[in-house]
Amino acid sequence: MNDCIDLLKEVEEGMKSLNDIDGVVYSLLYKITAAYYEKKEKFSEFYQAGLQYLAYTPTSDISPEEQKNWSIKMGMAVVLGKEIYNIAELLEKDVLKALHGTDHEWLFHMLQAMETGNISEFERVCEEHNVYSADPVIEKNKTQLSQKIRILAFLDLIFHKEKGERHTTFDEVSVVS
Repeated sequence: MNDCIDLLKEVEEGMKSLNDIDGVVYSLLYKITAAYYEKKEKFSEFYQAGLQYLAYTPTSDISPEEQKNWSIKMGMAVVLGKEIYNIAELLEKDVLKALHGTDHEWLFHMLQAMETGNISEFERVCEEHNVYSADPVIEKNKTQLSQKIRILAFLDLIFHKEKGERHTTFDEVSVVS
């Protein structure tokens, strides 16, 4: 028996061989694919499918409530996904503006701090909004999240150096962590 994801991948492959497929079809395909991965708690796969959904779906076609829900789900995927380190593409999406003025605005600020590898800002957001005590899933993944922000800080340190000067000293690394 075929698993749902196998069928979705088969549909995606079939669509690639066709011309003039309306973006709405891709939008729906990736929305369904994202829903599948969300149910399976495969955060990285959900995130990738969600980015595809948002790429094919104009923000104006998503209700304000759904924009907020997508923003929360995508943000939490970044926070909980062990392999997700590229946050810039999500931060560029207009849909994240739906978090402003909500009880999840902290998530937007957390994502910004993660994108820049700003450990002190990340910790400030977590402390100010009691993120660990307010969300048991984040509390459960606190160690992984702490490691992730430090890796992001290290990557930020490296990529802000000149291309030919990307060697790093222990002193520089110790300041980051």
